[in-house]
Amino acid sequence: PHRHPLLPGPNINIGEIHGGEAGSTVAPWCDFKLCLHYLPGLNAGKKTEEDVLRTINDCCQGDPWLRENPPEVIKYQEGTPFEISPEEPLVQAGLAAVQAEKGVATLAGMPAGCDARYFTNLARIPCIIVGPGESGQAHSIGESILIADYLQFIRVMARFIMAWCGYE
Repeated sequence: PHRHPLLPGPNINIGEIHGGEAGSTVAPWCDFKLCLHYLPGLNAGKKTEEDVLRTINDCCQGDPWLRENPPEVIKYQEGTPFEISPEEPLVQAGLAAVQAEKGVATLAGMPAGCDARYFTNLARIPCIIVGPGESGQAHSIGESILIADYLQFIRVMARFIMAWCGYE
């Protein structure tokens, strides 16, 4: 399987499930929406999507009704991943700003979606993702941040902007 040193592997999250007519009967229908996460790389999204569709089709072959009535799959959204080299000046400036303020800076991948992918993939504007709090809480029910972390992040950004613009 395809691996990345800074990101978790490809995964699927089933975020919505709807089906059936009543809790006391076998559901005659089911709709679900899933989010398929894949890694950056040439054709990685296409390959991962093909793997999922093949797996769904293979599962349907084991059931006579599903074999004759395969599910309809509709792609309604795509959030392509991106990556930027750790040696890029933008990355190094971000790490330096975090290091100067917090005493330690860790380079990691962002395990959640954000708009940086649009700037990098569509507009070809290099982006880094830097923010306060724990990235594992991003887009979660318990998403929160301490005010002290928020204020520290403002100082990190001030350091970054000053350095990036050539001010001491």
